Amino acid sequence: MSEQREFTRVAGALEVEMTCGERVVHGHVRNLSMKGVLAECEGDLTAGADCLVAVTVDRDASLTIRASGQIVRASDGSVAIEFIELLGLESYWTLRNWVTYNAPDGADTDAEFAAHIGLRRLTIPPP
Repeated sequence: MSEQREFTRVAGALEVEMTCGERVVHGHVRNLSMKGVLAECEGDLTAGADCLVAVTVDRDASLTIRASGQIVRASDGSVAIEFIELLGLESYWTLRNWVTYNAPDGADTDAEFAAHIGLRRLTIPPP
């Protein structure tokens, strides 16, 4: 059985900063989606911890995706963070545009966005 993902994951050579409590960890994005980020980083972050995430999209750091999130998986050298909330409309549009532009098929990402309210899948109650 193949795993169906809610959002397309896109590989990217982007910088990421994760702030968990008083600790700040820097890393590099392995893949990014509307739902979260998988990053390579140094340090021992803990699954279940809340954090703030800042993904720099351009060289002069004028476009940054900011989100609150929770670490869902952490192992030696990598961390997976699920976004809980994108912080500001600029973060939402920057992430959406970056994913759409870099995805293998932008039409697929448009359908994914249409099926969601924010970061959560739309649920239509039965009649």
